[in-house]
Amino acid sequence: DVYATKKWDTDTRYTSPLGIKLGLNLPLFYRRLLLSLDGESTPKFSKALFKTENMNINFGLGYQIMDKLNLFGGLGANLNYFAGLSFTPPSWYKLDYKFAADAIGQNHWVSMEMKFGSESTKTLIAREERSKILTTTREKMIQHYIKAVESDTEGEYESAMKEINEVLKIDPEYKPGKTLKKLIQKHMKQRIKEVSEETTTTETAPTK
Repeated sequence: DVYATKKWDTDTRYTSPLGIKLGLNLPLFYRRLLLSLDGESTPKFSKALFKTENMNINFGLGYQIMDKLNLFGGLGANLNYFAGLSFTPPSWYKLDYKFAADAIGQNHWVSMEMKFGSESTKTLIAREERSKILTTTREKMIQHYIKAVESDTEGEYESAMKEINEVLKIDPEYKPGKTLKKLIQKHMKQRIKEVSEETTTTETAPTK
């Protein structure tokens, strides 16, 4: 804690209960977005029964806004919440700031993690290359998407379809891409219908 001071001065002996905590992380959007969910409980054991008390569910969200900078926040039991940012310049240390509001009040936290020991050069290179590939791939996908929108707006539906297919090759589950593809297909059908109607009108027009 940065500046808050908490002090307990009692003669009561307190034994911390056993706690069990399970969680799940779900990376999305080329690992730029991270959703997390965890549950924490205090179990009670008896000869014939296993019970849990004080079940708490926590939800968290993190987003990478820059290559080395992440924002995060979360909501827990009793409307406790936290928010902060994480900065990771090189690979061997990490700096975090967090503001949290919980049962003991509002607190500001600053933490620093450092890694010691050797890590192979191949591992470091592979990590950096993977990050570059993901970033480059995402940029290409966005470029194809923008071109598809522009081509569709200009009525160049074949070109738009080609671009949006490139987007969906990169990420078949990209929802804006799937929506745009349906729109382009609709425009193409309308164009075919209009051309067909114009051809029919020309063929049936009386000759002078």
